[in-house]
Amino acid sequence: MKKKLIVLICIVAFFIVIFNKKEIKNIKFYQNINDRITLNNLYFTKDKKATYYLINIYDEKNNLIDVKKTNTNMINLNNINSLKEKMYIQIISYNNKNRELRKSKRELLEWNIAYIEINDNKVEIKNNACSGIYTKQSVGNLTILSGDITNNGTGSVNKNNVGADFGGGIYNVGTLVIGNKVNIYNNHASKAADDIYNKAGSKIEFKNTKKDWILDDCNDKIDGWYDDNKESRWNAHDKENKYVEEVESNAYETELTIKAAHGIYGKLIVRYVDNKGNVLSEESTYSEKVGTEYATTEKEFEDYSLIDVNGETKGKYIDGTITVTYIYEFTSGTGGEDVPET
Repeated sequence: MKKKLIVLICIVAFFIVIFNKKEIKNIKFYQNINDRITLNNLYFTKDKKATYYLINIYDEKNNLIDVKKTNTNMINLNNINSLKEKMYIQIISYNNKNRELRKSKRELLEWNIAYIEINDNKVEIKNNACSGIYTKQSVGNLTILSGDITNNGTGSVNKNNVGADFGGGIYNVGTLVIGNKVNIYNNHASKAADDIYNKAGSKIEFKNTKKDWILDDCNDKIDGWYDDNKESRWNAHDKENKYVEEVESNAYETELTIKAAHGIYGKLIVRYVDNKGNVLSEESTYSEKVGTEYATTEKEFEDYSLIDVNGETKGKYIDGTITVTYIYEFTSGTGGEDVPET
């Protein structure tokens, strides 16, 4: 009789356990504010009685793509196989006797948590040894509307002198939009892409450089975006190793290694003299990007006539100096000893 009673109690207890299991409701996914840029850890609501959790991860077609075990209320997205933009996640909690406690419904996770929109508030990302911004996950989506991203990627601010290899300002492997109120220049990387690195297949959109940006490499004005790749770093000054390839501001999904810099500039000097070498007017000096068209004009001087021109009066700036000299002859007056005032 005692044995039957014990068996009956066990059966009743078993069904009590089965039917008393509670569902984990209203799972709240959120991201630690400190990880918003690195797109690393995803947190969920704790089950206070749980010792550990099993996390089932499904794709949009309800295929199980991964199962993870964790002792905390955190999922590390780096460790998930086949990370998708849309995933269904089910969390099951267990006690210290490996008994299932609670089970959540399959919650749709649309991984777009790292969307950051900065409008009137100015954000500064400066003086970091590593990349200023590193979008660590391919499904990360980051939008920056305003702010300063400068002097990042330099090992000099790190006691070990270790800096960024690629993308001193931004290293993007997800989707990134850079607004026209973002100042990103004067960052540095040891191997390529001083300011922006975009991995092949990732999406990036950026605007034109600004007229008031000055390049710290040489104190010249920045005039655009330039290729700065591993084999050929941007260089507008070294005669033997010059490499200047301009990149248009646009949207890209290809590998991109760029730097806010300047092109190669040529010089144009225009002189006005007489046939005896006397200067009739102060020479004019101009500087423009190589390939820019130029046109010079003669001047009129009282008692003098133009007799010759040395140099091309029209053309395009070259990597060097162009000199155009207008030569005049004295034609009337007291002998041409007095140089006309200009």
